[in-house]
Amino acid sequence: MVYQYRISVIYDISQLVHHLDYMLHNSYITCHQVHVQG
Repeated sequence: MVYQYRISVIYDISQLVHHLDYMLHNSYITCHQVHVQG
């Protein structure tokens, strides 16, 4: 039970990190495009 909970927490954290990384990547690309265009 505790082991299962730990796995789910690790999974949630990895999903969250992936989501944040995706958002940062998108914002970086947007800023880069604005910089190139402007």
